[in-house]
Amino acid sequence: MAAQSFVTTNFGVLYLAMGVASLGFMFYIVFSDIGQIKLGDVDAEPEFSLLSWGAMLFAAGIGGAVVFWGMVEWMYYLQNPPFHIEPFSEEATAWAATYGMFHWGPIAWSIYLVPALPMAYFL
Repeated sequence: MAAQSFVTTNFGVLYLAMGVASLGFMFYIVFSDIGQIKLGDVDAEPEFSLLSWGAMLFAAGIGGAVVFWGMVEWMYYLQNPPFHIEPFSEEATAWAATYGMFHWGPIAWSIYLVPALPMAYFL
């Protein structure tokens, strides 16, 4: 617990800055010429529409995790709140209700995409 406290105290801002930077990098990739690179053969046509493809990725990416963590993650943070907050307190309830965004929000997704893009390109 001491190591976790040390890391979050001393490197928390760096972690958040890297998350925001990765989100900015993903926006750059999407809106630049790099975002127009076609994955697959040059003459290949997509098997699914963009909407179907996005829905399948969304469902596969978070479907299983949401079934489990959507039900228990808030309780985990209520019992073990960050920043030495008293468990089961009103402040712990507020943190438990909002802390999941760090795992399920757009910044977290952009962090996951940084290694996923090279894998998609080279595989």
